[in-house]
Amino acid sequence: VINVSKGKESWSEEACGDFAKRVRRFGVEVEELTLKPAPGPPKRTVDEQREEEGKDILSRVSAVEGPLVVLDERGDQLDSFQFAKYLQDCADQGDRVATFAIGGANGHSPEVQQAAKARGRMISFGKMVMNHQVCRVVLWEQIYRAMTINNNVPYHK
Repeated sequence: VINVSKGKESWSEEACGDFAKRVRRFGVEVEELTLKPAPGPPKRTVDEQREEEGKDILSRVSAVEGPLVVLDERGDQLDSFQFAKYLQDCADQGDRVATFAIGGANGHSPEVQQAAKARGRMISFGKMVMNHQVCRVVLWEQIYRAMTINNNVPYHK
């Protein structure tokens, strides 16, 4: 999970850490990387900010094989079963790594969006915009939920 954010808060760190620990129980290696946001207005335009953050994200995933899943409010809205199926399909195709990217305050650059469309997908947790800490918690919970669905472990109801 790559996250462009100013910092982390204790409540979200605790929740994300708990879900990451649960995901590891399925034999999945997890890693989270927080990237510092690029300077934005008034020093730089929003487009310049997104471009710099996008280059940083893409530099981290360019050498990594597997899908790039970008979280964006304009992405596909999946239910938990569809998300679980997508992750299982990736694994069935031999993908051993999936990278999830949460963009900066002004979203993802067109280059990041294009990369996701080319080698993964863009997904949305709904039409509402949420802050990074909430998005991280929802993402980790949905990854865990997908693992339980795909492994027939009681959790999803």
